[in-house]
Amino acid sequence: MLKSVIIWITALVLGIFSASFLWMGLSPFPPSFLYILFGSASVILVCLLLLNLGFAVLQPKRRIAHLSVSMVIILIVGCGMPLCGKLIGNRQRQWFFQNGRQMYQHVVDKIIQNKAKLTSINSPLNDIVGRLDVYGRTNADGSLTVFFIRGNNSRWCWLYYSGSKMIVSGADTNTFSCPDIYGHLYFHLTNDWYESVP
Repeated sequence: MLKSVIIWITALVLGIFSASFLWMGLSPFPPSFLYILFGSASVILVCLLLLNLGFAVLQPKRRIAHLSVSMVIILIVGCGMPLCGKLIGNRQRQWFFQNGRQMYQHVVDKIIQNKAKLTSINSPLNDIVGRLDVYGRTNADGSLTVFFIRGNNSRWCWLYYSGSKMIVSGADTNTFSCPDIYGHLYFHLTNDWYESVP
């Protein structure tokens, strides 16, 4: 009886995990609770994988059922995670070219008009643009760096960089690092616009 319950619970958690990563993959900006749901389902799935493998070893009569469930977990997690990341990236990039670039360019134009208020230290620009997710600074050469933070992670952003000193990073000639911002890599999208590398 317990072994059957474990299999049903595993199927339920797999369903929640799959539904949440599909939702994240098909939406350019998934709601915050989805990340909590996805993370919780992932942790529970790891525990259920170990439990199913344990039952497969200790209970020969249900070995095939538990091994099958374990293989399904490994396949869904192993194939689903990379696919989900790619889908999210593609959706967000598509959104940027269709809507975001025009909206963000309007914000950048407002910042350029108030360039005197910027300093060489990266700081919030909500007093200029009325948004909490925009940070910026002036660079030594007089160019601007403006970050549009996506979500709560400062490493996940769109970047406007008006200078000409972005440094090509490694063999990928479309991946750059920004002067004075160590450890961050960016994909070049178009003109002065970049996207942070996940």
